[in-house]
Amino acid sequence: MGGIGKTTLVKEFARRAIEDELYDMVVFSEVTQSPDIKQIQQEIAEKLGLELSEEAEFRRASRMFERLKNEKKILLILDNTWKSLDLGTIGIPFGVEHRGCKLLFTTRDLDVLIRMGSEKNFSIGILNEQEAWRLFKIIAGAYVENRELKSTATSVAKACRGLPIALTIVVKALRNKELPEWKNALQELQMPSETSFDEGVPAEAYSTIELSYNVLKLEEAHNKLHAWVRQLRDSCLLLVDGSSKFFSMHDVLRDVAISIACRDMNAFVVRNKNMWEWPNPDALKKYLAISLINSRINDIPEGLESAQLEFLLMIPNNSFLGPNIPENFFKGVKKLRVVALVKMLLSSLPSSIYLLVNLQTLCLDQSILRDIDIAIIGKLKNLKILSFVRSDIVQLPKALGELTKLRLSDLTDCFHLKVIAPNVISSLTRLEELYMGNCPIEWEVERANSERSNSSLDELMNLPWLTTLEIDVKNDSILPESFLTQKLERFKISIGNESFMPSQSVRKQWFRSLRTF
Repeated sequence: MGGIGKTTLVKEFARRAIEDELYDMVVFSEVTQSPDIKQIQQEIAEKLGLELSEEAEFRRASRMFERLKNEKKILLILDNTWKSLDLGTIGIPFGVEHRGCKLLFTTRDLDVLIRMGSEKNFSIGILNEQEAWRLFKIIAGAYVENRELKSTATSVAKACRGLPIALTIVVKALRNKELPEWKNALQELQMPSETSFDEGVPAEAYSTIELSYNVLKLEEAHNKLHAWVRQLRDSCLLLVDGSSKFFSMHDVLRDVAISIACRDMNAFVVRNKNMWEWPNPDALKKYLAISLINSRINDIPEGLESAQLEFLLMIPNNSFLGPNIPENFFKGVKKLRVVALVKMLLSSLPSSIYLLVNLQTLCLDQSILRDIDIAIIGKLKNLKILSFVRSDIVQLPKALGELTKLRLSDLTDCFHLKVIAPNVISSLTRLEELYMGNCPIEWEVERANSERSNSSLDELMNLPWLTTLEIDVKNDSILPESFLTQKLERFKISIGNESFMPSQSVRKQWFRSLRTF
């Protein structure tokens, strides 16, 4: 069952295995519902200190296989496995190929383990009442034992039905609250859920997660996004890794969040589907958000007609079979504020995109854009966030200099980007955050009475609001004299093979801006 504690259990096992020297090395990788073979290979390789520069999966797998065979005793934990994996495709030796390589899987489906030939399988059940109450008290503290509260607290614990994720979330939502709030929470937990899931989310998990969602006071942190993340983390609604730079969401929480969004925000969500249909025209008019993730995207309507739509996200499951977006696609959705076309093969940007006068965020991450004209983006006068992360864009045209309200631009890992038209950067006078790590831009040096064909680093000196900068340059000879004296709050400047980052005290406060999409 989702939320039973499988991941927590195997992480604790990994810690003890290392502590007790049962293995020379323990490697953890999350497989997820849509396995990314290269990502799994990368996670394992990083732990092994192995650099995989090859693009072809079979070459990466071959190197991985040989490297793992050199480890005498190694444990590989493949967490959250939804379907059978071809271990050979990843490059994992198993069975007679390498007796010293042990594999530990977690999954919701026993058939997955059986099909993969797992030798020892065991289920993880819910907590009994005594175990559940013990966990409840550990998290809540001794005050739940007081005479006035204990009866209600005990009933709340029972309403969680022994599910660890439910117990943890509801206790943190109610900790240090007064009796009336506990009684109100108990009533909510005892109400039958109106939502049913095909993904194995228990009703009690839904109720407790929704309860925690309802008691959050997000307005207190409206202008401090990191405070939101901290609050969500402390409420067990987000999982933060050791570095605190990144976070993830438990798949059970994700399913509940999607359900709440579909119900309260009129969202249309498709995830990991090859067969689905667009909403009928009447239903489409009611939606505030459309999210199509890792799904086959076909038969895109000639034009969306929804006066309410504010958010559109499309991530096809195969970018090389990307859909053709009709020219009038955006004609009837002028209220759109966020458009994210991710991992898409785009033959052009629809001409109707210029009609999106309210658009504030445009994300074209990991999309194939090399041969298309993106100058039309310059007509989006109210755009505040523009992201091309890992796209194959080759140049930024002069027209993008018209985005005078742009606050954040992310060009990270645009490995083909070499040209930014002169004076584009200096025209973005409201720019606060600029990310250009791993961009081979051929910067030119500003010289009097000479025309440039590319951007100059001097242009960065004309951005009065700039607080965050990531940039790569080939050598320091092209840096303006006072470049490193800029008052930046966060920066990473790579010169040749060297990197210049904030001091340790400032680095601890680093919090990279999160995108609204």
